[in-house]
Amino acid sequence: MIWLPISSERLAMPARWKGKFSGCVVAALVWMCALGCQGHAQDSAGENANLIGEQVAELDGPFVSADFVVNRETNDSCLVTCSKDGVIRTFDLKGREQEQWKIDDPIGQVFLFTASSPADAYAAIGDNGVVVFGRLSRAETIARGTSKVRYMHLKFSIDGKWVAAFSEGAGQVWSSDDWTECPAFTQEKGVSDSLKEALAFLKEGDQTRIATAGFQSNAIEVRSVPSGNLDRTLDGDERQDRRFEDLASTPDSRYVVAVKTGSEGLAVFDVASGKIVARPRAFPTGIGNRLAISGNGKTLVCSQFLHSSRSRTGFRVYQIDGWMEMGRVEVKDDVEESEFKKLRVCNLAIDSTGTIVATLHESGQIRLWKLPSK
Repeated sequence: MIWLPISSERLAMPARWKGKFSGCVVAALVWMCALGCQGHAQDSAGENANLIGEQVAELDGPFVSADFVVNRETNDSCLVTCSKDGVIRTFDLKGREQEQWKIDDPIGQVFLFTASSPADAYAAIGDNGVVVFGRLSRAETIARGTSKVRYMHLKFSIDGKWVAAFSEGAGQVWSSDDWTECPAFTQEKGVSDSLKEALAFLKEGDQTRIATAGFQSNAIEVRSVPSGNLDRTLDGDERQDRRFEDLASTPDSRYVVAVKTGSEGLAVFDVASGKIVARPRAFPTGIGNRLAISGNGKTLVCSQFLHSSRSRTGFRVYQIDGWMEMGRVEVKDDVEESEFKKLRVCNLAIDSTGTIVATLHESGQIRLWKLPSK
C-alpha cells in the first residue's frame, strides 16, 4: 500500500457543504448503529435458536463412567454408572435409581468402566492394574486379569463379543466368550499422549476390526480382531487431520468419525474407500472432546468446551444422514469462573433411540438430557 501526503487544506470541507454534510453524517451514524443493533439481535436470536435439548435429571455421584444398556427383563433402556469405589448403579431415563451393587473384587479405585447390552457384561480397570469382567444381570464377577499398562480407554465392540483397552500405543483385546486375552497390538504411528489417542470397533461381515488413532498421526489404523494385525489405514490430510482425540463408528461400520483438538472439528471417514467424505461444521474446542453415536445410527453427539468471554460447555448434535448439525446443548449453572471447569463435559453417551444423552462432568456429576424427537 502507498500512502500519499495530503495537506490539511485539501481535507477542508467547502463551506456550502458543512450543514448538509453534518446532517448526512449524523443520519449515516444512526443508520449504522441501527443496523449493528439489528445484526446483534439477529446473531443472539440465531445463537439461542440453535439451542436444543432439555435437562431432565442431575445425578451427583461422583461417577467415573456412563453407559446406556438395555435391561433384559424389561427391554427398556437404562443408564449404568460406576464410581471410584466400585459401586455400580443403574438409573432409568428420568434419573430414578433402579439397582445398586458393588464389584466384589479388590481392584483398588476404579478409573475405567464400560458396559454392553449384547454381552450382558461390564469391564472395569482399577488403579492397581486389575481388570474385572462381570455380568450385569447377575451382578457378579465372572473373570479377572491384570493390565500390562495403565490403560486410558476401554470399549466393547458393537456386538459385545470383544472388549478392548488402549493407551500409549499399546492395545489389548479380550473375548467375551471366555474372557481370554487376544494377542496384544501396538499403534505404529503418532503415539505421544495417552489422553489423546482413540479407538473404535468396526464390523465388516463376520470380521471384527478395531480402529485406533495416535495423537500425532493423520492416519487411523485398522486391525483385524483377534490377531491384532494391521489391515489398512484410513488416511487424512497430512496438515489438517492430526490430533485425534476420539473415534466413533456407525452401527453399520460404514463410517468412522474422528474429533480433533483445535478448531478443525470433525472428520468423517468412509471405511470402504478410506477417504474423508464429510467435514461437519467446525467449532472452537478445548481438550477432552468425546463422541457417541446412537444405536439406531441416526444421531452423533460431540462434547465441547468453548473458550470465550463467557465460557461454555456442553455438546453438539448432528444428524448422520447428511452429517448436518441439528443444534447444541449448553450446560448452564450459577458458579464462579474458577469453579466452571468442574462443569466441563469429559465424556458422554447416547441411548439407542438417539433421544437421551448422558453427560459426565469433571466434578463426577452426570446430567441427563432429552433431545427433540425428529
